[in-house]
Amino acid sequence: MLGFLREKLGKADSSEEPVEKNITLERPSHVELICQFTKPVDLNSVNVFWEKNGEVLENNSISNATGNVLYAQYKFTVINSNQMGSYSCFFGEKKKHRGTFTLKVPEIKGKNKPIITYVGDTVILVCKCQHCSPISWTWYHRNGSVQVPVDIQTNDKFYMINRTYSNETKLKIVQLSEKDQGLYACHAVYQLGESEMLIELVVLSYLVPLKPFLAIVAEVIVLVSAILLCEMYTHKKKCHSDGGKEFEQIEQLKSDDSSNGIENNAPRHRINSVTSK
Repeated sequence: MLGFLREKLGKADSSEEPVEKNITLERPSHVELICQFTKPVDLNSVNVFWEKNGEVLENNSISNATGNVLYAQYKFTVINSNQMGSYSCFFGEKKKHRGTFTLKVPEIKGKNKPIITYVGDTVILVCKCQHCSPISWTWYHRNGSVQVPVDIQTNDKFYMINRTYSNETKLKIVQLSEKDQGLYACHAVYQLGESEMLIELVVLSYLVPLKPFLAIVAEVIVLVSAILLCEMYTHKKKCHSDGGKEFEQIEQLKSDDSSNGIENNAPRHRINSVTSK
């Protein structure tokens, strides 16, 4: 049984920018797209046409005017992925672009930030989509530009956890090694196309957290060594300066002693006074 989807772009006048709208479509459906346009002229004379991915669509286009509003409709049935894409409505001879509907399958949601764990640990990667039921889920491990399917059957490291809901998938990886790190892709298949989400896994060894600490210790050792060397140099320079001063003092003392000896060896004259009677 086919579903039915009716989407309408808001009213736009000639001064407004084109309007864009994303439409999520999971299974085959009847689709009706509607553009509205206002212009202060005879709307019945305005040319209306549709394009899909840049190619003009000839059939299934309907236009009618009500008051000063022109409605452009495009009806079709989506039955395969080739009919997905962008549908644009145009008004006037100058190909005035008024709006674009983009049909796509549901997006896959996952953790956007890298998942960081350690060697020997266990990790669970999770992907899901809202209000959807994919036909199948597949996990890939990206090796460079090549995606290799995760071997769930023969590799004891990987396990697909039983899904409680069909819109969710989980991959369990045990006994992690550094070889297990990289990008993992969860791939969903729908009736009208496929969707994919990338999750980055980072596996660290237990020495990695110690590296900042070891770097700090090394910096402290270098700093202390520099301080000790400066102190040793300063002390040595001070001792050299003190030795010079001591030598000068000794020379000064010798000079003083020599001077005193000369004065002591000089003959002394005694003055005798004679008293006359």
